[in-house]
Amino acid sequence: MRRHAFHFIAIAAVLLDGCGKPSIPKDSFRLTVKNHYTDENQRVSVLRIESPNGRGFRLFGDKQGWIAGLMEQTQGLHQEEIWVTACRVESGGTTYVHAVARMEGGSASSATWEKPRDSRLDQVFALSARDGIYKCESPVAIGRADGQNLNLLVGTSVFSPGKLP
Repeated sequence: MRRHAFHFIAIAAVLLDGCGKPSIPKDSFRLTVKNHYTDENQRVSVLRIESPNGRGFRLFGDKQGWIAGLMEQTQGLHQEEIWVTACRVESGGTTYVHAVARMEGGSASSATWEKPRDSRLDQVFALSARDGIYKCESPVAIGRADGQNLNLLVGTSVFSPGKLP
């Protein structure tokens, strides 16, 4: 009996972790978030997107578009990594917060906000994204930037100009 239990556990481990992750439904995408460095003045994170059918992505706020692009296809999945960095610097009586979103291939978008002295980084720019499987064509809230929602959309509607900011 012990031998069978061991084999069952080993097979289950291979099935669940054999390719590293569970499969992604055709109408969905996987988001993996890696926070490489976070302190009170800096944040460095990577958003990894994988989708069987969602060829494009767009990172956007309520009033401002950030970055959009096509994902490369590798081993049957469209994939992209977006590096998101933010830093806080004080000069005189002012706090400046600068955020950059950069695609793996090099395209980037950035914003800088001028805030009152002692404003915290997480008050101006914060990521709340979590690992998971999400539906394509439905914006996913992944954080806040200067009081606006920061959203991620994966799918084909990212190429429809009138639908999104």
